[in-house]
Amino acid sequence: MEAGYIADTSITAASVAHGGLEPYNGRLNGVRGHGAWAGTQVIGEWLQVDLGGVVKVHGVITQGRMNADQWVTQYKLQFSLNETSWTTYKDSDGSDKVFAGNTDRTTAVTHTLRPPVSTWYIRFVAQSWSGYVAMRVEVLGCMDTGCLEPLGLESGRIKDSSITASSSWSNTHHSYFARLNKIIGTGSWVGGVNTPGQWLQVDLGGVAKVQGVITQGRANTGQWVKSYNLRFSWDETSWTTYKDSDGSDKVFTGNTDTITEVTHVLRPPVSTRYIRFVVQSWNRHQSMRVEVLGCMDTGCRSPLGMESRHVLDDRITASSEHGGETCRTSLGRLNQAGTAAWCAGNTTAGEWIQVDLGFSMVSGVVTQGRDALLIASVPQYVTSYKLLFSNDGDSWTTYRDLDGLDKVFTGNSDATTPVVQALHPPVTTRYIRVVALTWHNWISMRLEVLGCYGVGISDY
Repeated sequence: MEAGYIADTSITAASVAHGGLEPYNGRLNGVRGHGAWAGTQVIGEWLQVDLGGVVKVHGVITQGRMNADQWVTQYKLQFSLNETSWTTYKDSDGSDKVFAGNTDRTTAVTHTLRPPVSTWYIRFVAQSWSGYVAMRVEVLGCMDTGCLEPLGLESGRIKDSSITASSSWSNTHHSYFARLNKIIGTGSWVGGVNTPGQWLQVDLGGVAKVQGVITQGRANTGQWVKSYNLRFSWDETSWTTYKDSDGSDKVFTGNTDTITEVTHVLRPPVSTRYIRFVVQSWNRHQSMRVEVLGCMDTGCRSPLGMESRHVLDDRITASSEHGGETCRTSLGRLNQAGTAAWCAGNTTAGEWIQVDLGFSMVSGVVTQGRDALLIASVPQYVTSYKLLFSNDGDSWTTYRDLDGLDKVFTGNSDATTPVVQALHPPVTTRYIRVVALTWHNWISMRLEVLGCYGVGISDY
């Protein structure tokens, strides 16, 4: 904003008070026009910035009007990947977070976002103001610089055996002929029957962040797919269809000839292992060559902040808490020193500790007991537990095994050794609960959550 890298046309607003107060004047430390953006004096007026691509936003800075005693004293932040569906940044209790704004015209007020947000668009939504709804702003973060690499169909990195289909026209129209820009065998995959719903599937060989797809028709023959859906799976059993902004299954526009590549970028992207191109309409025969764009996920295994205290104390809650300073819920952090840990108030199956992560992808948990050496050699630890997840703190889903049963995780066998349990597949969530089932001496636990703060939100 301040440096001018974001174009004037990328800064918009709900309204403009009058000439000289246009949205593009709302740049931090800007002196253009009448010294800020200003809108009408109505709660909900907003200043919007198109960041030009997916950005991980870590913070914001606001300022008042340069040449008048006018500033926003409170505001909310909203985010969108498509400029249609908007999400308001939440406080630790799940309510919309209200950020403290300015108290004068010049002082820059900074807020760091914990957790950060991956987004394309950001809105500053005024809640209260002094003099007038007037702002100058900056956005802090970093661009997502390019997870749009071909994942290996054209190059051959993805093996023939990893490319399958619902059917093929004959034993000479193999699914592995469906490699972008390759003329192999009969020139593409050709579906066995011309009915909607036939699919071409690619096993990416591991967890990948899929940011886009490319399709092409059959080489040297007037056959191509005109429209299709995309479906994703972690386990090749449970599938989810990519959705449009209105919640309906998104129908992607395919090809109009045999050669031209048609590319679609996914906003938001999807983390997955398996992808299916599900044919909806076609020209003559269901024939296609494809590529998948993205990057392999080699490191969504980072600690999300229990041990480091990136997760604040008030984001850690529990079903109950034993009395005493060393048993507080907020002490249920991995490697917490001394005898400190979360200790349940009761020894009853179903006691839980909960962490509000903000939206993140959870790929594992690490558990630890309460240090026995310092409590008269009476070790305390949870020996088995379940995991529950929620996006709103009200509706909860239990993590399941591939057979559809609630998964019971093996916990600790002593008070000090960390035990790691990886989640296959991982879960995108805001809240996680560790629910104790069995224990030794007492329900006591120290905890870390593993994962990453990814782009967008997905249930895959």
